[in-house]
Amino acid sequence: MIQSTSKKGRPLGYYRTTWGDQIQGLTRLSDGRWKLSGSKAIKFTEPDERLAVTRFRQLTNGLEEQAVSIPRAVSKFGDIDSLERALAFTSPPSTPPQIQGTGPDSWTEDRLPKPSSGDPQYIHVVGDTWEWSPVSLQADAVWGFVRRMILEKPQLVAEKTGIEQIGYLSELRKPTVSPALESLGDLYAAKPSLSSNEASRSKLFWKEFCKAVGVETVKEINHTNIAAYETVVQGGKYAPKSILHRYSKVRTVLAYAIKRGVGIEDCRRALDVTAMLEIKNHTPLDPKPISVDQFWSVHKTAIDAGDETFATLMLTALNGAMYGGEVAALRWEELNLTTGELVSRRSKTGVSRVAVLWPETRAALKKLPRVNDECFHTRVRSYTTYSVLAAWKKYRTVAGLGDDVVFSMIRDAAFTVACKVSLDQARVLAGHRLPGASDHYIRRDASFVAKACAAVRKTFAVKADKRRE
Repeated sequence: MIQSTSKKGRPLGYYRTTWGDQIQGLTRLSDGRWKLSGSKAIKFTEPDERLAVTRFRQLTNGLEEQAVSIPRAVSKFGDIDSLERALAFTSPPSTPPQIQGTGPDSWTEDRLPKPSSGDPQYIHVVGDTWEWSPVSLQADAVWGFVRRMILEKPQLVAEKTGIEQIGYLSELRKPTVSPALESLGDLYAAKPSLSSNEASRSKLFWKEFCKAVGVETVKEINHTNIAAYETVVQGGKYAPKSILHRYSKVRTVLAYAIKRGVGIEDCRRALDVTAMLEIKNHTPLDPKPISVDQFWSVHKTAIDAGDETFATLMLTALNGAMYGGEVAALRWEELNLTTGELVSRRSKTGVSRVAVLWPETRAALKKLPRVNDECFHTRVRSYTTYSVLAAWKKYRTVAGLGDDVVFSMIRDAAFTVACKVSLDQARVLAGHRLPGASDHYIRRDASFVAKACAAVRKTFAVKADKRRE
């Protein structure tokens, strides 16, 4: 650190450049001028930040410490004029170039100075050709010439140096600081209109991703990091569809950051790297609907445990052909318990879905307390995908059923029965998109799926009555 000579031991100010360096002894005044600290302060004006730093180093270190050697190639003797002019161009006017050689007999042109005995060899003349050995010039002169060539003739410099990027240097964007991975997860979780259930699941999946890749910023993501994440997910004993959801969510978070203009280049490159995340056979061609006995067995277990809320949640999921996360996100404003209609949108796709509520479903929903906007609540908070699955596992175990009986089988059962009535009704009930503008009109009339809902009720309710007898 440079110390002030006027005040012993007192550290001088510093200037932090846009590229991150801290230049001790250089400060910038409020009027834009630069100031060198010391016993005799020096001020100068220079709009270019990099040139200002270069000038500061010249003034503090001295030009004599910045000499460089430039190798010259063999040329024709007649080309000596052009080389003299090049040297004169690159050298400061106060210090004309000194061209030296070996042996007074080697010079045939009066324009070149005669070398004295013992001088180091810089030019060697043989016949009508001559050879340049390394020539020492002041670095300031060299770099000034290089800078001018890059700015004025970038294509030529690119061609001669083989560095293609110099040719389109003016088109390159200034690099920005790469965003932190954690911040991208927070950005997506704050997305407008994102349901609390989806936000919760997104945070969990992104947290798993950040921990597995083991890096802080998006720029650090590479194929090795993604392979590590892939290994963690594959070893987590998740179902193929659950793995697909995790991979898709990672890509969704990165794509949303690009959409919002955050770390565009880094996120786009990271998104390309995640293309290696693949999962085959994630959607089985043979759905496994839950049986009537299995459904009512778990339902009865929840009732016996005094958990009327979860029992109603199960009934609503069967009535509306919903997955666990979808029924957990259901809000009171989407239900009309007077007319018995459910009009909603799938949080995953935004596609409209409607259902006609059964009398049993309406009666059970009316008994639930209205804590806030969501219909179903645990003792702590509203249900999420994970609390639904946790409760399902608990009551499934008590009912004596195996791990192969999963909550999504309720939805598969309702959809399978509805398909036997009408494929279009089944699609609308399950929240699948129909072609054309029908989506808008379906939301006006939930009775479109009345027959499908009645068929599901008949399949389950009638047999349930016999079972209870």
